[in-house]
Amino acid sequence: LPGHFPDLKPCYTMMDFRDKDCFNVPPDQLNWIFPDKSVDPFRMGFPSSTHLKHEIEFTQAGCKIFSFGSKDKNCILNIDPQTDTPLETYTALLGEEVHVQYPHLVEALVVGVHTEEHDYAMESNFVSKTPAVVNKKDCFKHLKSRECIALKSRWGIEVGDVRVMMSVRKIRGKVPSFQSEGDVTIIKHWCEETSYVPAQLVLSNLSPPVPVQEKCVNLSLSGVFPQDAKVFVVSNPGYGSLGTVEGVQDNRVKVRITLSDEPMLDSLRKAIDNNDEDWYFPREMCSELRISPLLLSKMTSAFKINIANKNGCGTTPINIGLNIKYANKGLMSADYARKIDNGGWQYSEALYKIIKEYVAKFPDLFKELEHHLKKEAINASEIAQKFGPEFNVRGYFEDVKAWLKTLSTHNSKLVGVGSEIMSTKHVTQLLKDLMEHKKTAAVHE
Repeated sequence: LPGHFPDLKPCYTMMDFRDKDCFNVPPDQLNWIFPDKSVDPFRMGFPSSTHLKHEIEFTQAGCKIFSFGSKDKNCILNIDPQTDTPLETYTALLGEEVHVQYPHLVEALVVGVHTEEHDYAMESNFVSKTPAVVNKKDCFKHLKSRECIALKSRWGIEVGDVRVMMSVRKIRGKVPSFQSEGDVTIIKHWCEETSYVPAQLVLSNLSPPVPVQEKCVNLSLSGVFPQDAKVFVVSNPGYGSLGTVEGVQDNRVKVRITLSDEPMLDSLRKAIDNNDEDWYFPREMCSELRISPLLLSKMTSAFKINIANKNGCGTTPINIGLNIKYANKGLMSADYARKIDNGGWQYSEALYKIIKEYVAKFPDLFKELEHHLKKEAINASEIAQKFGPEFNVRGYFEDVKAWLKTLSTHNSKLVGVGSEIMSTKHVTQLLKDLMEHKKTAAVHE
């Protein structure tokens, strides 16, 4: 980021512009790019399906797309359960590297094999066999059910009868290890968290089209981290800090980083915990403002009134709502509304003051709206009948709309219902505290 961080030297990355069409490969060439069948999964598309016995079925399965169940038919992959595969085939993979998370294959290390009766693990180069875990959370039946439901609802994969589950640790990354000058070994790091996979979805004996070299020659630690090079620290303390290389000794890099004391935010935490702002239940707000719960609900969302066009043909909707929550869309403005545990809503003191001012400024509007709330569409002309024949309907609602634009609720940011977000008031206080801390914080190297 120019202007924010100094240039990294030496820099091993580069940017180049290519036409997107350069990645197009003629169909007649796809079959011979990687003739070795062990590298099928690395081709474009999902050729890894050739390594799994399966049948395709189009059915109404309700697979989730962006967290919403599909209403159309889904393409379901029915995987052969491979019940005739001997258990020894799976236990032989203990301690071996495989590919999981079909169809987006990820490298993983097999750490356990599980059946309904026994658990198998590798101990001192021998396969150990112990009675299966019986507690509800980690038992074989629970794990099988959880994974099968997730695979079908999210990926459209029906794994069938699961006789064996495998516990694996997915790859976290590959790190170069400098053993000596000019000798670098690529070490794979595995996640600490264990994942469970139906055995019929585990692919073994696969290799990338261009194997990763285990040894990299003519690469030294001092060449990668030269004196005075700028680096970023990805360990604690000082994660994310910019540092300067001071030297290399005994296969270790000495980096100087500058850290300041962490800010004390006790007053802010106390204010958030105490939540010194009052929150109102709808019935409390309605009682004080003397409006119905239905009108309050409509006013806090989008509330559209149809107003006749100037040419006399048709109508145009005008929104007179505050737009701080949309229950159907699962959206809300965290400064003004929040969803509580029983599924109801609460409104902030700031919103109460805004609606109170709204009612006081346009009392006749609120009074007339109460009589039209149950209609599918409300026309401005129906409301104007109570105001007299000389009443300027269009001018009145344009004044309402112009006034709404002056409020803090106008274009307020909406977040997902249930989000725990710091209010604008507390964010302002946080920024103020951080600025004060920056002026007085002690700096350490």
